[in-house]
Amino acid sequence: MKEFHVLRSLNASKKVSNRKSRVEEIKAASSRSFGP
Repeated sequence: MKEFHVLRSLNASKKVSNRKSRVEEIKAASSRSFGP
């Protein structure tokens, strides 16, 4: 059970970092489209 919990928390942190990088990508894309 303990290993499963560790796996789940690892997966959750991976999801959070994925979401963060996606937000950064969207920011970069929007600044590119609005930029000169």
